[in-house]
Amino acid sequence: MKKIQEIKKSVNNFYLKALKARIQIARIGEKDKYNWWDVEAQSEGGLYALKRLFKNTYHWAAIEISMRSAISKIEGLMKESNNYFHLFNLTPEINSKIWNLFFQLKRENKDHESYFLEFEEEKYNFEKILQNFDISDDILEKIRNAQKDLINPSIVVLGTLNEENLEKIEKNEEVLKLLIAGFTLGSNNKSIIPTYRIT
Repeated sequence: MKKIQEIKKSVNNFYLKALKARIQIARIGEKDKYNWWDVEAQSEGGLYALKRLFKNTYHWAAIEISMRSAISKIEGLMKESNNYFHLFNLTPEINSKIWNLFFQLKRENKDHESYFLEFEEEKYNFEKILQNFDISDDILEKIRNAQKDLINPSIVVLGTLNEENLEKIEKNEEVLKLLIAGFTLGSNNKSIIPTYRIT
């Protein structure tokens, strides 16, 4: 059976970082944290309930529920805005690769915490996430200068991407960092979705 280190070596680092970011942002947005989506799967109570249903994989079930709730909420906020690219909806090919990686890790590694949750639950906050992804002050400055969408105030537009940019997106770490850091614009009970507009 493959170990997690072998899986990490076998895939593009972009997918690992994107998956890790999705998991951590999804956790931050749960009801017992910032209350952006209507789920508490990774909370103490959520894990207790899931452990009764999924004895060996309850942590992974919690992560999946949390990520799918984030996707559902964000898609609901963006229903009139189809031409946007964001952390939870990258290209169809990248989305597929990220989910495939998630399920591969779930099959091969029962201990998710050693890779995905690198800090203690009570310290689960944006400061730690920014440290985790090495988000610089320059990135945060760009986030502060991002423009809110005129039609949908839940969306912040970081820039535009065309087909050529999208084909090379896996090599563009700054775009991923901006998509992660942009969530820091949110507050309790109010999510802000950092996006790029597709042209």
